[in-house]
Amino acid sequence: MPAGIVLVVDDDHHVRTNTARVLREGGCYVLEARSGPDALSQLSTDAAGTALLVTNVALPEMSGVELADEVHSLWPAVRVLLVSEPAPIAPSAGDDDRDELLAKPFDEHELLRAVRHALRPAA
Repeated sequence: MPAGIVLVVDDDHHVRTNTARVLREGGCYVLEARSGPDALSQLSTDAAGTALLVTNVALPEMSGVELADEVHSLWPAVRVLLVSEPAPIAPSAGDDDRDELLAKPFDEHELLRAVRHALRPAA
């Protein structure tokens, strides 16, 4: 797995910690945040080391799409993997060429594959 911090954002403690566990076991250095504002706070401390934001689309306070937009505005080098329910999400979600989309439900292998794909070098 490529170097760099992966910041996992989900308001559901179980989902967040399970996602982080899978990524750690897959070789990632992982930080966790429970909300968009919490993620932005963490990024303001260590954005230079952060390679990827893995965020649930449905978050309270600030959606994952709004968080991705803010991250792209402040830290353009940080890639984003949006995790969504199977239903279609907002048309703008995932439109940015720095964004990837992973639909639920997914297994550990699909998560790791999506993270590797999101972290691939730009063409």
